[in-house]
Amino acid sequence: MAWREWIRTVEVVPALDAGDVAALQPAVDALLRTGCRIFHVHVRGESDADAITEMKIMARRYDGVVDVHVRDADPAASFARLAAAGADSVTFDAHAAADPASTIRAARECEVQVGVAFRVDIEPEEIAATASDADLVLCACEGSHVVEHVRRVASLLPDRVEVQVEGGVSHDNLRSLSRAGARLLVADRPIFDREDLPRAYRRLVQALA
Repeated sequence: MAWREWIRTVEVVPALDAGDVAALQPAVDALLRTGCRIFHVHVRGESDADAITEMKIMARRYDGVVDVHVRDADPAASFARLAAAGADSVTFDAHAAADPASTIRAARECEVQVGVAFRVDIEPEEIAATASDADLVLCACEGSHVVEHVRRVASLLPDRVEVQVEGGVSHDNLRSLSRAGARLLVADRPIFDREDLPRAYRRLVQALA
């Protein structure tokens, strides 16, 4: 399957680190039962593959999706093991890849969806040129011009490439980011800093209405 089949109009996506997966199992299960479908998991390489397996076991019961963000100096080296562990999609940082095009191809060889993440200072034109062959582009949600940045990126990418936003996503900007073209809104503190996680997730979803 692909992102177009996984996304229900717009998705609020909880984010967590692979190292926290074991401790957050009850929270993840509660969010899945609430209706959350996609989780964004930060990994540091293939050493975190076991955590991805744990996430996939939980997510599979609810037709959930494990979206992995590889934060590693050599992201392609971990693609195969992460895919085997259950990752549905892998995203790598553009600045960590000497050749983003070949890194995209390496992910495709592992039969997963592939995303490319960009720092906030990268111009939309460069993002579109670098990631037009990917399935997803991850934009950093930072600065006062982030909504316009996302709108410009979305307008330059092929329709089949989804836009994801992470960092600083909140009740105040969810709707604006969605209208700008982001269909995946990654949030951590607005969910995991709350005592009632399902309620926090539902409030974010309701903010999109």
